[in-house]
Amino acid sequence: NNYKVGPGIVLDEMAVGCECKNCFEEPVNGCCPGASLHRMAYNDKGQVRIQPGKPIYECNTQCNCGQDCPNRVVQKGIQFDLCIFKTDNGRGWGVRTLQHIKKNTFVMEYVGE
Repeated sequence: NNYKVGPGIVLDEMAVGCECKNCFEEPVNGCCPGASLHRMAYNDKGQVRIQPGKPIYECNTQCNCGQDCPNRVVQKGIQFDLCIFKTDNGRGWGVRTLQHIKKNTFVMEYVGE
């Protein structure tokens, strides 16, 4: 997954990364959330476990952990089958899932109006 930005927008390279090999075993010893004095945002099933409005610090390309790190949820992108549909009530377009999604599970990043 790569960010797609508009003309004239420059994304800075991530400046912070962790030295962890296993972020669930070492979160207070320097994993990205622990280094920021925050708790790990996800449980072992990838579900959000922090209060709404709190920041989520995910591991990134500057970290020693791999792509299978449990603290890399959003960057894995959409993991569910979704269906875009025209609503019957005149509200326009909607999106729904074709399978059950457990509460607090990341579905997709939404950017737009």
